[in-house]
Formats: sequence, structure tokens, C-alpha cells
Amino acid sequence: MKITPFITGSGMAGQGMAKALGIIGVINPDFQIAPYVKVKRDQSLMGLTKGVENPLLLLGSPHGYHAEQILEGEKAGFNWIVCDKPVCIKKDDIARLKNVKANVAVTHGFRQNWGPQTMKKMIDAGEFGEIISIEGRYWQSSAAAAALAGQTSSSKDWKNDPKLNGPYDAMVDLGAHYTDMMFFFAGGMPAETRAWVSHVNAPAAHRDTHAHLEFIFPKFRARGSIS
Repeated sequence: MKITPFITGSGMAGQGMAKALGIIGVINPDFQIAPYVKVKRDQSLMGLTKGVENPLLLLGSPHGYHAEQILEGEKAGFNWIVCDKPVCIKKDDIARLKNVKANVAVTHGFRQNWGPQTMKKMIDAGEFGEIISIEGRYWQSSAAAAALAGQTSSSKDWKNDPKLNGPYDAMVDLGAHYTDMMFFFAGGMPAETRAWVSHVNAPAAHRDTHAHLEFIFPKFRARGSIS
């Protein structure tokens, strides 16, 4: 099976997707993965799939582009799309994305790791007994380390642009991983969600540096500290 990948984004997400393609080609030799095509940030997706066998669109571009690129990608003929999280930064985009018929995967890779997979099996088997609460931390010290070092964020950093990054930072960028993990463990959606954010040491006004998340599921609560 031949796959022709197209990658948007030149940052960590796009580079990670390119490396993943190389790994897949080694561990799954039945997949004939063609050299990926680099798509520029403002380049139209229309016409890219013409005459291409099994085109695959991988979105590693800034968050603010994801929703439109998913919609445009489907219109351009991509039936398979892999998107870095989050898929959108505006609530209005959620309804639009629900109508997408293309197969869209979101890179919540943590749930695929051995540890979470094992914990999920143990939860479902009742090996932990009755779970009443799950608490977790996802801490990265980049904002605090930059503040201590007297470093300032470049105005060219796309995350400093709310149109590209959205109205939040740590809560969405890191919190998405914790959120997906708890949804995975619970096996469903929460009945109630709460969030609190802090902007201490924020490199831009909209970029929260710390967040507390709480999910109330039917059988247990989950609390996360994100930084």
C-alpha cells in the first residue's frame, strides 16, 4: 500500500510527524511511504491530491490554522488527516468540524504508551478497587526558567499571537494531554468540568502558564495540575 504524505508546519509538531513517518516505514514495510511533501503555511491545499495515490494530510501548523485546514483538506480530497492537538481554538469551529466526514486522527499519543494502556486495563478489570479520584501533574518549567534567566519571548513567536495560538496556552497545549488521558481512563465524557488558570511569568497576556483542571465523571473525579 503506497501512501503519499503532505505535512504542514516546520516546528516540533511537523518535524515529529516527519520522523514518525520514517519509523512507520521501518516497522511496517508493507506501507510504501513516499517522500513527504512540505506544504507552506499559507499554501492552498486544493489540487494537491490530484493524481496522488492514498494522499495523507498531516497538520503540524500553528493551532489557529487547524480547523480551516481540516475543512479545506476534506474539500481538497484528503480522506485521511492527522492533526496535532488541538483541532481548533474557537468554540464556533466545533460545530463545523462535527460535520467532517474525512477520517481525522488527533495526536493524543500519550494514551497509546505502555503505561496508560496498562493502567486502563487494570482500571477496567477492577484491580484498583473502587476509584474515587485520580490526581495528576504535567509540569514543564519553561516559563519559570525563562523568568529566572531574565529571558523575554520573541514577538515573532507564533504562540504570542492569539490568532495563531488561541486564547490559552498551558491549559490547551499541555492540558489537552491530561484531559485526553482522563477521558481515556473514564471511558466517556465528564458530567462537569472546572478550570482555573494563572498568568504568572506569562510571555504574552493571553498565554496562561499554569492551570488546574477538574473533571467530574460518573464514577470518579480527576484533578490535574498543568504548568
